[in-house]
Amino acid sequence: MCKLRFSCCVAFLTALATPSIASATAMFMGLGDFAGGATLSQAFGTSADGSVVVGRGMSALGNEAFIWDSANGMRELDQVLANELGLDLTGWTLTSAAGISADGLTIAGYGTNPSGNTEAWIAVIPEPSSALLLASGLATLAVRRRRRAL
Repeated sequence: MCKLRFSCCVAFLTALATPSIASATAMFMGLGDFAGGATLSQAFGTSADGSVVVGRGMSALGNEAFIWDSANGMRELDQVLANELGLDLTGWTLTSAAGISADGLTIAGYGTNPSGNTEAWIAVIPEPSSALLLASGLATLAVRRRRRAL
């Protein structure tokens, strides 16, 4: 069953058309904008605790999906998925991140697929502990294969 949860932090558009985040203390903070495009970014979703925000921004290439967190700021989502998680996004353009799960680990949006058609996508980001477990398991397998080959 799907449940909707609302965060104490809400992403919204400011008068300058850049997304901002408002905390329970009513302090506002701009999330950023991509270089080269119009000064226009839109936030469409936040994790339950407000620590991760997703949406779309304009760059020199057009609309691009973004992900924001306080440690890294606003980044192109396709670059995060490719460079940090090793996903092969060849031919894809992630146009917009339309929503994010409460835990911040599942992001949904739409973009252009390698055939040039608009298509919805879902990215499931492994929890850090799962990623470490997977990496250590793969490293162990590699060591065992080397030993057997010798």
